[in-house]
Amino acid sequence: MRIEDENVWLDVLYSATRDLLSEDISLIHDNVSERCVCAALGKHMDHYLKETRFRGYHVDTEYNRMGRNKIKSIHSGGEFIAVQCDLLVHSRGEKALDNLLCLEMKKAGSKKAAIKSDQKRLEAMTEPIEGSVYGMGCDPEFVAGYQLGIYFEYDTELEKMRIQIYRNGALASEETIPFSEFRSYVSPQKRK
Repeated sequence: MRIEDENVWLDVLYSATRDLLSEDISLIHDNVSERCVCAALGKHMDHYLKETRFRGYHVDTEYNRMGRNKIKSIHSGGEFIAVQCDLLVHSRGEKALDNLLCLEMKKAGSKKAAIKSDQKRLEAMTEPIEGSVYGMGCDPEFVAGYQLGIYFEYDTELEKMRIQIYRNGALASEETIPFSEFRSYVSPQKRK
């Protein structure tokens, strides 16, 4: 992934998080399910995605290609990992560059085993693949090659987000950001 593409994705994520915190904060404070919060984040991400060169891609929550009668999995480190990520940005197999972003979301205080499972999935899903399997006209049994993985953990008590970035099958960076910084976030494109 090119650095400028990663910056676009982080801008989309931060702008969407700002909107989540301003328009849908009741979901977080009411302690609704992660799926509900993730769907709201996805709605906001979809809005900002349309302003980038990645318009035409889909933002899906809990997507697992059941419609094709197959549950996708990843073969990583000698084990199979089921692929049902909380949020995906992809073309649903319609473009040669299909798998763009995968995101796993957790509430602070979640079980360590569940967090580790999500992090392992992000490592596996961002492992590079040679070429595009969709570009070769086949539907793979195993899925990988996402350009960027994001572990997104929100803490309502401390009002902060923990964000980990996964790239090329490994954790690349991590930061903790207070809600207040997201609330005041201004996109670099809007600063110009």
